[in-house]
Amino acid sequence: MLLTFGLLSAEQGHRVCIARVAGHHPGISQRRLHRAGQTHPNLLRDEGEAYRLSLERLAKDLGVQKHVVFFNRFVEVEES
Repeated sequence: MLLTFGLLSAEQGHRVCIARVAGHHPGISQRRLHRAGQTHPNLLRDEGEAYRLSLERLAKDLGVQKHVVFFNRFVEVEES
């Protein structure tokens, strides 16, 4: 399991993480990426949730949407 956290922005390499989850076909049912955090305020102001939605579409296009979980809020450690 890979857990990333903080404000969501394009500089953090989320596309690479999602692609790597998809690239591990053997045992994919056991691999999971959890991304916790809200969209960065500047990105939200300029683009809305377009970046987050593009990541969700990428996961779906790669067939790993069940293995990539986005929390659009801050998450307590006990929830992860």
